[in-house]
Amino acid sequence: MDDKFGSISLKQIEVFLTVAAHKSFSSAASSLFLHQSSISRNIKCLEDALELQLFERNDKGAVLTDAGKILYREFSDQMNRLNDIINMAKTGLDYVGKKVIRIGCLESDEVKSLATPIIQAHQTLHPELKLDLEFYPFSELRDKLIYGFLDCIFTFGIGFGALRNIKKVNIRRVDSYFAVPSSHPMINSKELDMKSLADSTLYLLSGAEMQEPEERAVRICRRYGFEPKALSYEPTRQKIEIAVKNGDGFTIDGLDFAKRFPKEITLFKINHPVQEQFIILAWHENHCPDVARDFIENTLKP
Repeated sequence: MDDKFGSISLKQIEVFLTVAAHKSFSSAASSLFLHQSSISRNIKCLEDALELQLFERNDKGAVLTDAGKILYREFSDQMNRLNDIINMAKTGLDYVGKKVIRIGCLESDEVKSLATPIIQAHQTLHPELKLDLEFYPFSELRDKLIYGFLDCIFTFGIGFGALRNIKKVNIRRVDSYFAVPSSHPMINSKELDMKSLADSTLYLLSGAEMQEPEERAVRICRRYGFEPKALSYEPTRQKIEIAVKNGDGFTIDGLDFAKRFPKEITLFKINHPVQEQFIILAWHENHCPDVARDFIENTLKP
């Protein structure tokens, strides 16, 4: 690596992110309790080291250049990751010797209904323990386990992926369903034919952790004799719910998908899944305290 990058400091990056957020050198100076000359000097040093212009000054303040926009996005992500790592180290130290189990659960009624009685039973057997139960969306739940903010988690197996140092065990098999708008013509037809979904868009959840979601979903559709007209990825399950509710297309999900909109969304059980879905228990091999390991062992007992 070029030696010039060795002159880049976290302070310069902090100043850069603050100026970009405030769109002003003077506001950044006030926020960081520094002189404006110090702000300018840090930005100049960073630009010189990178050989890039990061800001353009105009009447509205400091505006990011195209290069600056890229760095702002990437630096922000890396600083957030650095904060997570530091917090993970602090949290790990805080929990040393304490009888606390940090358990995460997917925001899904199916997963909650399985996890809750297991946790309650363990709490009854071990009243001296403190069992912290937290609920998160899929990606956030997985990340909190990876970074050590949770000792173990209950979630769905499909889409979880193979992660380094993460162990996972199937707990219970669950069914999958076609979630279809109740306004779709097939709902009122005399003969139910899933092939009528061929004119519809299939909505899928986006996310890097998902393993071949498109191939898996399309293969299910093919087993029912059709292919969807188009595929659309959404960042959250809630957005897919709204799309199906509004009649924009269909998706493949669990039994609780229609809970919020039982009149607008109709479910049809998939009898020929490409891959069976399981609720899993997952934990980090290297960062799991003994009390959490005991909980896991008791959960996995026949």
